[in-house]
Amino acid sequence: MSSAVYVLLFALLTAGGCSGLVTQSFSVSPNNVSVHEGGEALLQCQVSNLGGQVQWVKDGLALGYDASIAGIPRYSMIGDRSSGVFNLRIINASLDDDAEFECQVSPEGLHKAIRAAARLTVIAPPTGLEIVGHPTNSKIEVNENQALTLECVAYKAKPPPTIVWYRGDTKLPDKDPKVTVTEVPDGGHVKRFDVKSRITVNPTKSDDYSEYKCEARHEALAREYPLNTKVQLSVLYPPGEPHIDGYTEGETIRRGQHVELTCRSRGGNPPAQLVWYRNDVQVNMMYHSKGRYSENIYKFVAKDSDNGARFRCEASNVRSVKPLKAEVQLTVYFAPAQVTTSGPTEGKVGDTLQITCTTANSNPPAEIKWVVNGKKRPNTTNNRTESPEGGWVTSSNLNITIPAGGQKSLTVLCHGSNQHLSENLVSTHSINILYPPGEPFITGYVSDSSVAAGTTQKMACISSGGHPLATLSWYKNDKKIPCITKEMDKSVTAEITFVVNQTDNEARYRCEATNSATEVPLIETRIMHVYYKPEHVVIRQDPPKLKPGQKANLTCDSSASNPPATLSWWRAGIPVSAEPGAITFSNGPGLYGGKTSSSTLSLNVEADVDGLTYICQAHNAELGESVNQALTLNIVYKPVFDGEPSSGMRQVTVIEGEQGHISFSARGNPPELTFMWSLDNKPYKPSARALVEGASLNLSTVRREDAGVYSLHATNSEGSSSSKVQLVVKYSPKIAPGLSVVMVEESENATLTCKADAEPLSQEHFSWKRGGANVKERASVSFANGSSVLKIHAATKKDMGQYECIVNNGIGAVAKANVTLLIKHKPEFVVTPDIAKSAAKDGKEARLVCRAKGAPQINFQWSKNKKQINANTSERYITAVNKLDELTYESTLVIKSVKYNDFGPYECTARNIMGFENHNIKLEVTSKPDPPVSMSVVNITHNSITIAWVPGFNGGLPQSYIIQYRRIGTETKNQVNVIPLNSTSQEITGLMLGTEYEILMWAKNELGESQPVRNAVRSTTLNTAPPTLAPPPSSAPGHGAPSPSSPSSPPPALVAGVALCAVLLVLPLVVGLCYCVSRRRRKNNRLLTGASEQGSNKSGNIEMYAPSSFNETVTGETLSSISEKSETYSNGEAVEEFIVSDTF
Repeated sequence: MSSAVYVLLFALLTAGGCSGLVTQSFSVSPNNVSVHEGGEALLQCQVSNLGGQVQWVKDGLALGYDASIAGIPRYSMIGDRSSGVFNLRIINASLDDDAEFECQVSPEGLHKAIRAAARLTVIAPPTGLEIVGHPTNSKIEVNENQALTLECVAYKAKPPPTIVWYRGDTKLPDKDPKVTVTEVPDGGHVKRFDVKSRITVNPTKSDDYSEYKCEARHEALAREYPLNTKVQLSVLYPPGEPHIDGYTEGETIRRGQHVELTCRSRGGNPPAQLVWYRNDVQVNMMYHSKGRYSENIYKFVAKDSDNGARFRCEASNVRSVKPLKAEVQLTVYFAPAQVTTSGPTEGKVGDTLQITCTTANSNPPAEIKWVVNGKKRPNTTNNRTESPEGGWVTSSNLNITIPAGGQKSLTVLCHGSNQHLSENLVSTHSINILYPPGEPFITGYVSDSSVAAGTTQKMACISSGGHPLATLSWYKNDKKIPCITKEMDKSVTAEITFVVNQTDNEARYRCEATNSATEVPLIETRIMHVYYKPEHVVIRQDPPKLKPGQKANLTCDSSASNPPATLSWWRAGIPVSAEPGAITFSNGPGLYGGKTSSSTLSLNVEADVDGLTYICQAHNAELGESVNQALTLNIVYKPVFDGEPSSGMRQVTVIEGEQGHISFSARGNPPELTFMWSLDNKPYKPSARALVEGASLNLSTVRREDAGVYSLHATNSEGSSSSKVQLVVKYSPKIAPGLSVVMVEESENATLTCKADAEPLSQEHFSWKRGGANVKERASVSFANGSSVLKIHAATKKDMGQYECIVNNGIGAVAKANVTLLIKHKPEFVVTPDIAKSAAKDGKEARLVCRAKGAPQINFQWSKNKKQINANTSERYITAVNKLDELTYESTLVIKSVKYNDFGPYECTARNIMGFENHNIKLEVTSKPDPPVSMSVVNITHNSITIAWVPGFNGGLPQSYIIQYRRIGTETKNQVNVIPLNSTSQEITGLMLGTEYEILMWAKNELGESQPVRNAVRSTTLNTAPPTLAPPPSSAPGHGAPSPSSPSSPPPALVAGVALCAVLLVLPLVVGLCYCVSRRRRKNNRLLTGASEQGSNKSGNIEMYAPSSFNETVTGETLSSISEKSETYSNGEAVEEFIVSDTF
């Protein structure tokens, strides 16, 4: 019971509480909307009592509840929920938007779902409009009455448009076009439409220029701006009839009048082409057209031939079946252009002559009238004929009898006139009345006289009277010749001028006088006589081919001469004298009345007369003139060589390396010679250096192997001959390898041999020198087989040294070779300051050098404290022996990792088969260097001083040098660091002219500097500078390049003079010093002990180590034991001193 009560109670409450509820509904429902493609559409939707959610649906596709439609940015909902407005806005509408849209409201609570639909229609105008095949505003050519179909298409419109046609501004009836609508897929569910409209036109000429327009009408297009396209018709039709202006048939035109004929035609498309014809011949095609009007103007000047000519104008175009024509025929009046008369121009008294007068063509015909000597001749007849050139030709004949009375001429006038044109022409005809002339006579040459050929002859012929005056003509032997005629009042003269020649001898000169009144010429004649020399001379040879030993006849024939020529023979300008009967003479008849001459010369033929010229001279005694003819004898013989020596053989001498030329002078007849060369009786084969040209051989570069006897064989058709020449090739000497060292016992004879190859080569080309001087004493020289032998008798140690063999034959370079002469002797030590002792740091490496001279080979042994050092068997000691030259040997002891007990004296023993010597060398601890030894001035210029020195002991370390100098009279000192480190000379530059300087120097190493040299050097620069340079500046001198004003070097003559003086001054000092050194040898030990402390005391020996002492490899100086020259550093036994003189 209670449950039922509750249910009933709930129902009652519910019914009572909801009786006033209003559900959601559309206050504004969507309506159908149309929009242009690309435009904006608004679909309205407004809901009252909104409870649910609102969205739009397109063709069943829900667009969502958001204001911005996802994926379709062109769609949006505008409005707000409070007002219930949910309009759908679509921008840039496209055909895809053509659909059914539905506004939907979802249910909510007691609100039911509601929906309302509307249609959105998108309309699109045509995308294009065209008349198929014809661009807009184009012109269409069509023949008259030929059907033309025009098709207009509007593309891709929605809905289909309406197409309207216009002719001009007149709309064509709707029934005329044929319309077709076609659906065009556009990629979506909405379709576009193409609309075609076709009309057919039968154009007439009235449609020419008419426009046909196609217009598309559509709701998407504004009516005032429809879419249209149009074309223009060009209707082709024939032109109108032509007509001619400017002349009317029957008019008359005068010759020379300007005529202008105009042809016109109207209508026709294209415009008419107008062409003018004259008597069916085209004369003008130039016409002008404007629109549908054409005009051709033909202008010309009327001529005779235009009379009766037909001028036709033809009009045509592409539509003409045949041309349309118009024509006129011209009438032209003209007088005759000329009047001519013809007939005899001369006659005798009583003769009857006929004269004819003729006019040129004339229209109308001309009339002829005659006047003779001023009197009219009536009753003459005119004859008229039609001219092919137009008009008429008139002619008339007049007969005249020449009267007596002494008149000389008659004048006849012919008048031709055209009565219509009032023009008159006159032609004059003159008739001469003839009388015979007087007899001619000749002047300028006297009969039977003689004239020399080559002279100028003048003759004149004169005739008087006659009418007309006589015509004079000259003839030579019946052949007419030119003349110069001169007429006077009553006479005429004809002159001839010519150069007389042989053809004028006995020639007949004739003068003839004639005129129209003579039937037979009147004649006068002269016969000439001429002296002339022969025109030519000919020499004949018998036999034609001459050989030595034959007899030959030379015959000289001269052409005709008047008087006959005298013949003579000449050779080399001298008359030929022959034995009696060797020359014969004869004469005979010749041309032009002259005589020929002939002479024969008999000769004995020999080879040496080949090429000789014989002259035949033909002389005319009356003229004093001659004609010459030469004949050169051609003797055939085998080749002969010219320039052959009377005895022996010809020689050609050439220096090797130069060009060589061998030539022969060969002659023969025939001159065509063939040559064959041979060398030393063998056929010669030319190399690339040889060029054979006939009898010449050219060698571009002569070699010694080219020497020999060359033979040339010459051949022609007559035989062969040969000649020889010896080619001597001179070449520079070359010394053959031989013994470079000769060793003998002392007092034995020493033989030094030098063998050379040269051309020429003899004893006088050899010389032997030692130290630059010729070898003389105790020596003899012999020569045999290209070798020079120097023999030194009882050779001693002072003969020991290097001998120079010099070969000089004056060709090319001098050849030199050295031969060293060694005298066997025991070793002698060579001690110099740099090796007199040695030094090293503790733990470092030490090097002791022992140097000795001797022959034969020297062996060395080292010992310390009387204990022999076994070198190369211990890791601490290494020895090496070097041969410095043929006489000098050097042994080096290397001590590795020096210890304290290694310091002290070492003994070096030098030994050979001749004996031995000992020498002590002390190993010390490294120290400062010793001063340089023997500093001296070696060169002076105006602005520089060059000094040289011998290095002292370096203290066991690398050393360098410092030079200090000052100008005397000042305390300013300048220093120069010598570069490179191993230099032994230095130039101090930038010094003042003629100034004395004091120079000092010392050595230094890493432990310090040495004492300066004991004695400073003083020297003065030269007083004069080279003439092309200015004096040096007065500024302080320095080391390096000279200042711009300093000269670069003194004059060569000055340098040579200074050097010569220095040598003369130093040489006695050196000789004396050597003598003193030998006497002080026993002081070596003391000097050696104090060497490092008393470096300045060594200055007495420094000259022994000047660079000049070592400028030869093995000279007498260097072969002498240096220990003898520098016993300051030697503690050995005294060694016999010797000096090798340079004068041997």
